[in-house]
Amino acid sequence: MNRILIPYRRKDDKWGFCNDEKKLIIPCIYESVRCFQEGRAAVMKGGLWGAISEDGQEIIPCIHEPSKKINPLMFSEGLAVFSVQEKYGYLDPFGNVVIPPTYEFGGWFTEGLACVSKNYLKGFINTSGELVINYRYDDVTSFENGISIVFYRNKRGFINKNGVEFWEE
Repeated sequence: MNRILIPYRRKDDKWGFCNDEKKLIIPCIYESVRCFQEGRAAVMKGGLWGAISEDGQEIIPCIHEPSKKINPLMFSEGLAVFSVQEKYGYLDPFGNVVIPPTYEFGGWFTEGLACVSKNYLKGFINTSGELVINYRYDDVTSFENGISIVFYRNKRGFINKNGVEFWEE
């Protein structure tokens, strides 16, 4: 559809979406909403998250738990991170589980990779859920121009998408 839809809040704190002329397009029936990404917007109903399409159709039912670590169901590179009992996994645009919720943390995909953590260490998976860069880092950033900033035992360095490390001296 590619039209601009802007989150809109009524005085009763219910959310929907309007266009850039402030004409209501999607009714204000949600407790919370996020901006559209990749044709989907995360919406909250009954304290649980789901996702709608740009025409207001519920694509992913509002059955997903909120999380303190992530904005749920925000799509990046065709997948959305979700949580179940504080374990993180990934859904496709129709709500099908693509990568099961087995991680302590799940980040958004950038440049084909997402940060995930197990045993308090971070690594990266690809969109198929394959571990590409092993769990070893205390913290990382998302990839940008093929590089991630990594932190390990009070050292800062960089890695490329093949996991080759470059450490600051």
